[in-house]
Amino acid sequence: MLAIVAAIIVFILVAPVRVHGDNMSPLLNDGDVVIIAKRDYYDARLPQYGDVLCFKRSFAPEGAQAGSGGGSDERSYRFARVAGLPGDRMDIRPDGIYRNGEKLNGLAASGDAGEAAPKGEAASTGAPAQGDDSGIRKVGAGEVFVLNDDPRDALDSRDDRVDTLLSDARGRVVFRVWPFDGFGMVR
Repeated sequence: MLAIVAAIIVFILVAPVRVHGDNMSPLLNDGDVVIIAKRDYYDARLPQYGDVLCFKRSFAPEGAQAGSGGGSDERSYRFARVAGLPGDRMDIRPDGIYRNGEKLNGLAASGDAGEAAPKGEAASTGAPAQGDDSGIRKVGAGEVFVLNDDPRDALDSRDDRVDTLLSDARGRVVFRVWPFDGFGMVR
């Protein structure tokens, strides 16, 4: 009986999910199996910068084709890293992405420059971003600004047609179980 209760609790709190696509490469690759914490963002708890979230649906704008599949099966799940939270001001420029006036380390505005940032943390330059406010977007209540680790895949919050609502987050990726050579915590 105790084993049944434990299994039910685990089923409610976590779930295995297969990764389709390479938008989070090199962290997550096509075919990887990860464990997500399903109840992390219920109530008033927000994700942290750098968390990798699993979303319920593809980010593909209406009529577009997403690299991670579509429809209502598991292929419609999409993974992305949190770079902005409600109230943050995100500015996408040719030289990088800025959060609240600070450049994020290693994040490129497009696929032609930069490397993936492992945590999406602000650079320690201390200098505020220069320029006008024309490209600045404020992250709304109930939304998150997410980026792919692979800068060549711009189907994330850099695309104005993509909505990333926190209510669409299925959970936070916490552990990789397959392949075995990548077994362990996901950061």
